[in-house]
Amino acid sequence: MNTPTDNTGRLEQLVTFARESPFSDFYRNKWRGEKAFERLPHSSRADFLAVPLSHRRYKKEKGMVKIVGTGEQAFLSEWSFSDIGREPYAPHSMRPFVYLTDPYEAVEKSLWCYENGMMPLVGEKDSDMAIFAAGRYQIDSLIVDEQSLAKFAPFFSTLRTPLASISVIGSAFSPNTLMSFERYAQSIRLVLALPETGAFAEAPLSRVPKFTPLPRCHVEHDSEIVLTKIARYPTPIIRYKTGIRTTPAEDGPSFSLAA
Repeated sequence: MNTPTDNTGRLEQLVTFARESPFSDFYRNKWRGEKAFERLPHSSRADFLAVPLSHRRYKKEKGMVKIVGTGEQAFLSEWSFSDIGREPYAPHSMRPFVYLTDPYEAVEKSLWCYENGMMPLVGEKDSDMAIFAAGRYQIDSLIVDEQSLAKFAPFFSTLRTPLASISVIGSAFSPNTLMSFERYAQSIRLVLALPETGAFAEAPLSRVPKFTPLPRCHVEHDSEIVLTKIARYPTPIIRYKTGIRTTPAEDGPSFSLAA
């Protein structure tokens, strides 16, 4: 099942951009002569591991390069500053606090704040120091992953009023655990994302979250999410196997994550 969409024209334009690019033949080599979008071979982390960033770079803009994964499974992912700024990671706020386990992701989400006119505070690795700094900065929102949120729990006993929002970014979530933080924020938003793809679906926190694809995201369900981001990233995301298993809704574009 695919996300209902009127993006056919934009998908074709993205494919043409990748196929005709003078900067990289990464997708040309992978697709060979196939032209129909729905029959294009899937891409995956294995492809990104096998092909150096310099051979899958489709544009040159100011931005950041980060390491995704660890050890032999690590590869480079590049994002322009403007592309980072367009990702819908969190609602706008005055004093966001970025607290993420992966330092590259923390830097990127901080850049996202700057690109959107916000002055973030980035949490220290030491949770006690992070909690102290958050209190002094009087944060009004939190951009976090589930692991870091658990470390941050003592902070909430000091809150006088709930935060405007908590945005939990990740590829898997434990709703029952996250429900214990409900009273500490006016809203808790789950953002489905991978480091190499950015955000592609969101859901309000509930016992069984129902995710909706984000704008510019074409989601196919083929035992797992196959993602196309309708954007010209340094390495475009086209029919990318995410490894995230889902249960699509019988009607409409929403879906749940498989247990």
